Amino acid sequence: MIELFNNYFKEQADVNLITEFTSVDSSYKGKIDIRVSENVLVFDVEIPCNFPFSENGFCIRFRNPKLYDVPHYACIHTASSLDPHQKLELELYGLRSWIKDYVIDKKKDKHYDYLPVPYKPIEGKQLIQKYFFQDTNVKFTKNSYGKFTFSSFGYENFFITEFLNAGNQCLAKMFWNTTLNSLDKQNVGFWFFIQDEPVVKPRVVANKWSELSKYFSHNLKEYLYRIYETQNNKAKHNREYTFPILLGYEISDNVTKSIQWEAAHVNLKDFFVKIDNSVSRVLNYKFTDSEIFWQQTLNSSYDRFFGRGKLPDEISTKKILVIGTGAIGSQVTKILVKGGVRDLTICDIDIVEQGNLCRAEFSIQHIGFRKSDTLKWHLSSLSPFVNITIEKIAKYPATTKEFEQVKNLLNQYELIFDCTTDNEMALMLDTMKLKAKIFNLSITNHAKEMLCITGSNIMEFKSHVAASLDNTVPNFYEGMGCQYPTFEAGYLDISAHLAYAMKMITKFLKSGIKPQSFIVKDNFDKNLSTTSHLIKTYTQKELNLKLVISEGLLDDIKKLSIESIPKETGGIFIGRFFDDNYTIYISEILSPKKTVNTEISFTRHVEDLNKYIEKRFKESKGEFTYVGEWHSHPNGSPEYSGKDFDAMTKIAQDVQIQTNNPILLINGFSTKSSQITFYVFKNNKLYEYEED
Repeated sequence: MIELFNNYFKEQADVNLITEFTSVDSSYKGKIDIRVSENVLVFDVEIPCNFPFSENGFCIRFRNPKLYDVPHYACIHTASSLDPHQKLELELYGLRSWIKDYVIDKKKDKHYDYLPVPYKPIEGKQLIQKYFFQDTNVKFTKNSYGKFTFSSFGYENFFITEFLNAGNQCLAKMFWNTTLNSLDKQNVGFWFFIQDEPVVKPRVVANKWSELSKYFSHNLKEYLYRIYETQNNKAKHNREYTFPILLGYEISDNVTKSIQWEAAHVNLKDFFVKIDNSVSRVLNYKFTDSEIFWQQTLNSSYDRFFGRGKLPDEISTKKILVIGTGAIGSQVTKILVKGGVRDLTICDIDIVEQGNLCRAEFSIQHIGFRKSDTLKWHLSSLSPFVNITIEKIAKYPATTKEFEQVKNLLNQYELIFDCTTDNEMALMLDTMKLKAKIFNLSITNHAKEMLCITGSNIMEFKSHVAASLDNTVPNFYEGMGCQYPTFEAGYLDISAHLAYAMKMITKFLKSGIKPQSFIVKDNFDKNLSTTSHLIKTYTQKELNLKLVISEGLLDDIKKLSIESIPKETGGIFIGRFFDDNYTIYISEILSPKKTVNTEISFTRHVEDLNKYIEKRFKESKGEFTYVGEWHSHPNGSPEYSGKDFDAMTKIAQDVQIQTNNPILLINGFSTKSSQITFYVFKNNKLYEYEED
């Protein structure tokens, strides 16, 4: 590699190799000068040992410490290449462009680039301390100063909670969550607004306190020395006592202005302010050459924290309740918190068990503790803005005063996610007719489908839909001593289905469309895809009948109808009946292999259909069977004809079919629109359904 580097730079007409490359530590180092538009610049060059690969987004570093008015590391990002010679060409081309833009043309980037602060752990520490702050409406003025309080959360993480002025009056409070605000606030530091960046030269941050003396007025220095005296007395001569100082200055991207804070830790045994009487009798204060131990600061204002991806305001600003924090509920809360939700209540009285860990948001140390308590702490660590409340919601009959109390409590919420498998809870929520939008989320055994049921009569609707699916009874026992079975579904399957479901819910809420129930199902055994189907419901009010079908099946009917233009097409429905045949769920549509169809008629051959119906009937143990017919009316209406009525009469009277009240769907359509109507044959008459 060394020979390649030396030869390459020697071959360039506008480059002079000053110092040949040698291997130093884990890189190759040399020196070049380069001519761009009559400008000759000298650069120290450092190439990583894993060249042509990059490290932290950079490959070759070109450094010129004399370029004080521009970043002294040339910020070059080039395309990837495994060819070392080509990568060198890309890097050198990038250097030439950088020199033209920033050195010759004095280009200014649109966005402010934070100072390259040289962080360093304080004595006795291994990690850099991090101080989190937020933007405020306070207009800090040059040479202003005061105190700030902060809370500790996790190892070496400190959240600034309040800025106080010199008179200990509150200037600004940080709007963190209640968990952070309830922590110990006795931690105190001191802030100084110096107006300008704490640098010795542009982009070169001061390394010694003496280099910052010019930024501090006499009053600031005097205040610093008083701090030293006060803290020294408080520490009771503990010379290892340390405390943080914040230095604030204004930054701008030519459009908006903001305040940036840099943090430094000081130690009493090496305090950087001394009294200097050598110049005059007037009391002077001198900054020493003590090293500055810079610590990291992070502007964690809400919009910055969630800038890369926040749920829409229709969710993030709402008061939300999640009931049940197991496999589904715990992941729902995580999605909500990471999406910027501020007001979240969780409800679950269960204890974390070992079996929960493989598919819920819990860890080994949580075993034996209440799910709600451990989840609250975990979620608080994901966002400093979410306020989490734990609520215990008991179930009561509608005739009791406790029922009304719970109803009043739940009416405070705008969104409720019921992630339990508790049918009694769902029934109680239905009975209460709450103001909130309710989403009942559940998953079938082996995670074949996820159901999201919303609207009114959730429990009844859910039972109908769930019973229509190929769902098996949970029969997995975790081992000897486990009395109750559980459903089988891993974290991957649950999270995949749930992410799709939450995306659908978000779409409904953001668009303002009335939320609809739907099913999420993976089709990996067919085409490696995941689909969601809205669940449509229809009512025949005169007969008090219900019909349930997924929007996906209706879309399939529309597609088949268009493909058959200009002729009619059709098929049959497979489904099952509920509620003593008052509710029907259509689960499949079938098209016959052999048909006789014209522009005004459709006749099907039944041999292949009968075989499938018989097979489906046996597989489902009599649950799924033939329930009706569908066909299209190209360039026509969805009204039934005399032939349609006669056909349905014949089907209802057929002893072998054993369906007294068959369903009929007619798709009246053109290339521009489609209108679907359902009918049911009963009492020698076709009754029309209305969509709910």
